[in-house]
Amino acid sequence: IRAINFSNIIKIYKLSIVTGSVVSSYGILQISGRDFIPWDNPYNNMISTLGNPNFASALLSILTLMGFFSLFTKTLSVPFKLLAIYLICSSIFAIVESGSRQGLLVMIFSLLFYFSIYSVFKNKIVGVGITILFGIMGLLIILAMLQKGPLTSLIYKQSVSVRGYYWRAGLEMFKSNPLSGVGVDRYGDFFKFFREPSYALKYGFDITSNNAHNVFLQLFSTGGLVLGFSYLAILTLILIIGAKSVKYSSGDTQKFNLLILSSWIGFQSQSLISIDNLGISIWGWVLGGTILGMYLNSQGEKIEENKSKKTIVNRSGIKILQPLISAVISIPILFFAYNLQKFESDTFFARAYTDPR
Repeated sequence: IRAINFSNIIKIYKLSIVTGSVVSSYGILQISGRDFIPWDNPYNNMISTLGNPNFASALLSILTLMGFFSLFTKTLSVPFKLLAIYLICSSIFAIVESGSRQGLLVMIFSLLFYFSIYSVFKNKIVGVGITILFGIMGLLIILAMLQKGPLTSLIYKQSVSVRGYYWRAGLEMFKSNPLSGVGVDRYGDFFKFFREPSYALKYGFDITSNNAHNVFLQLFSTGGLVLGFSYLAILTLILIIGAKSVKYSSGDTQKFNLLILSSWIGFQSQSLISIDNLGISIWGWVLGGTILGMYLNSQGEKIEENKSKKTIVNRSGIKILQPLISAVISIPILFFAYNLQKFESDTFFARAYTDPR
């Protein structure tokens, strides 16, 4: 947020294209059976560096979107555009071969959002019509994921049924303790208690899960209202700021804003059916930070242009205030983290004494 601006945003595109090309190339190597690392892999071969076909396809789809959108910009050099074309082709091949629908859904939702907003700018009447059409398509896709509607045979997978059990268990955890949840990272400890009896009969009594496979449900079930609403507030802020940036900008700046916002929407769509995997989530925060940073940078430029003394922030005061606020916030967090680590250590020692094996 503090570093990004229109002059260096191209670095984000270059980074995503290079990263995506490496990840997709490794995925294709795995598909061909020439992986140089003997992974203990119970899934499809195409796990790339993420360890799971769903995670790999979701990440590739987000990076592919960045590569696809970069083709519309004049700032990117020809070599990077050629690399972006390779990224698009190799990633789509890897995603299809992975057998994971997750990556394709991310692409679909992001592209639907992009072309809906883009068409509104070109022609409002046509844009509204296209937006309604895309909205209906999005609804049909969501219904298909729930095993309903005409697209069920194309989109539905058995793993979605399993996620239903995870979602309902997470909802029950939140209902049991709405204020603070069952505890951060404690979903797995409470899953067997809150899961439906039919889950054990269908998948086995010993099979469990440590995540709700929905980022929003995971945060509400483990952290309660405080954590859940805090996360929603951040996302709402990014969405509002992103929409304002697109609406009130023009030219290449508007293109960049819309492209980044569409990629961020794609990331959020996969978080509805997936866990908060670090390899994917880092891109959600990078894109969100880019959206906020671009907006704040544009506002700062307006202030400089207007030379309004009333709106100029006292930077010397901020330099003193920032570390003070950071220290105040960090103290209780460090205290909590220390006690949590001590609690876990004591638990491990207690288990060692009671069960020498």
